[in-house]
Amino acid sequence: MKTIVSGLFSVYLFLLLLSCAPRQATVGLLLNNESDPYIMEFARQLIDESSTSLVVTKLDAGNSQLIQNEQINRLRQAGMFKDTNENGRIEGEDGSWIPVVGIDGLREAEESIRDGYLYGTVKNDSLSIAKAMAELADALMKGRDLSTLSFQLVGSKYVWIDYLPFVSQD
Repeated sequence: MKTIVSGLFSVYLFLLLLSCAPRQATVGLLLNNESDPYIMEFARQLIDESSTSLVVTKLDAGNSQLIQNEQINRLRQAGMFKDTNENGRIEGEDGSWIPVVGIDGLREAEESIRDGYLYGTVKNDSLSIAKAMAELADALMKGRDLSTLSFQLVGSKYVWIDYLPFVSQD
């Protein structure tokens, strides 16, 4: 199994893929020049623990799904994906399939996900974010104890809301 991961927020899906990857998996990281060195170190630790191999690919990838879609098109043109059963989709069972994981969950990625070129992405949980904001605002306005909130307030000022995975429903 070969995997390409791009972007900080792809770590969630990267963990999902790595947890079910065979021991002989190859994981590629699409990195831009400003990639956080902690991402690489975190990825290396995960890979060391899972006995997979790491292939680092320096492409002009950025933190935008649009840029990642351009990268997918470049990989397609380079022959990285093959529709061996000629059904218009690249499927996981196909030996040439490489799961590519993106970020931001933009609508532009849906076609790539449907066609099998993009395994999945992550998107903001806007409903949970809105609920947390409303609950926090209400508590602050009413002077309530912030330790009673339904979410954890980190460092008295941060609220962490997990991203939601977005993958093909097929």
